[in-house]
Amino acid sequence: MSVTLPKLVFVGYGKTLWLSVIFLRLFAAGLVIICAFSACADELRSWDMETWGTVATKGRVFLDKPLNRQQSSHHAELIFESTVHWENSSGNSFTFRPHIRAGRSDANVAAADVREAYFLTFGNAEKFEWEFRLGIDQVFWGTTESTNLVNIVNQTDFAADPFGDERLGQPMVHGTIAGDYGILSLLVLPYHRPRTFPGFEGRFRTHPWISDRSSDILYEHPDGKRHVDFAARYGTSIGFLDFGISIFEGTAREPLLVLNGCTEQQILSSYLQDKTCRFQQIYNQIEQGGLDIQVTLGDFLGKMEVVRRNGFPPTGYYNAFVVGGEYALYNVFESDADLTLFSEWIHDERRENATNTFQNDLFMAARYNLNDVSDTSFTVSVIDDLDYSTRSLNLLFERRLTDSVSIDIESFLFLKPPEQEDQIYFPLRDDAFLGINLVYGF
Repeated sequence: MSVTLPKLVFVGYGKTLWLSVIFLRLFAAGLVIICAFSACADELRSWDMETWGTVATKGRVFLDKPLNRQQSSHHAELIFESTVHWENSSGNSFTFRPHIRAGRSDANVAAADVREAYFLTFGNAEKFEWEFRLGIDQVFWGTTESTNLVNIVNQTDFAADPFGDERLGQPMVHGTIAGDYGILSLLVLPYHRPRTFPGFEGRFRTHPWISDRSSDILYEHPDGKRHVDFAARYGTSIGFLDFGISIFEGTAREPLLVLNGCTEQQILSSYLQDKTCRFQQIYNQIEQGGLDIQVTLGDFLGKMEVVRRNGFPPTGYYNAFVVGGEYALYNVFESDADLTLFSEWIHDERRENATNTFQNDLFMAARYNLNDVSDTSFTVSVIDDLDYSTRSLNLLFERRLTDSVSIDIESFLFLKPPEQEDQIYFPLRDDAFLGINLVYGF
């Protein structure tokens, strides 16, 4: 179907019921490839298996009453993530990493995802080394601290983390060639995954809420989720300069959001209490060119990411960038501790039409690492919205309690509450929280 793309408001959501079938098909494909290289029975007998993973409990207490009476004043979830890795004597391997969450305060938190399920093989070809991956995988591109504009391959999992640090697994065919002149990666992405968002009962959500119903997720291209996307990146180092050039063509990872036909009166009377008024998601076709740079000058790292995209109305083409750096101070106060200072400016030409939280923002942070046996660290970060004067604060304390158990204590609050003109942060004005996470590694 063809969709006329309207003005956007925020970012979007979706669910994953097809992963088990995809995993079985990819695993079978991996076995076929293995058998192509040698006798299948002998190959399978030579495989060794390793397992590791984490079990985590996450709890948050929100400091203010929610806007919606159905939203909870607290949040609790249990997270299980394990990696199973098979490898044979030839170096061929298969990796499987499921991610399972259970929680009661938000229906969308309870979910299962396959972060990784891929077959890997590699070899040499004259002066080059090559690597081939087939299956579900995660790929990271970028250099900056606050956000990674060039990191477009994997979809953001906002249901798992409201700050966008979690990513969904992405089905792909991924080939890499590495040599003296750099590393070239080529990716074919045969399936699109809608972005996940908190559910109607969850915190850190828009008002109205963003629907994850299949009927509310629309695509510009008639192939929908099964449109085949393409991506590539070339990266290399020249002295103190590391840089990467990337391209992407296919279905956008950031959706446009439109109301489902509600009138202004309906929104004012009902949007806080029921699901009648909601945002629908529209995923259009885009083209993106990206550049990421890191300059190393002693204790200073200069960083920049720039993207140029086409396919977002009303401007079509637009540019966005994040530029800044970090500076490390060692042996602070004549101790073993280090202090790293961060500063970045994020700018999007679309400004109020941006599909993310950073349209014109200043990010500043400091990380104090004690370098002790418990890996203790403190991080404080501030994001200052230069357009709307909204200012938010994040605090994070991390420490290992034993060889297997660690604790994270985090807090989020507004130093300057958002005003109604700030369409992104205003719905979150009452979502300040204090959180404690316990992680057991095995």
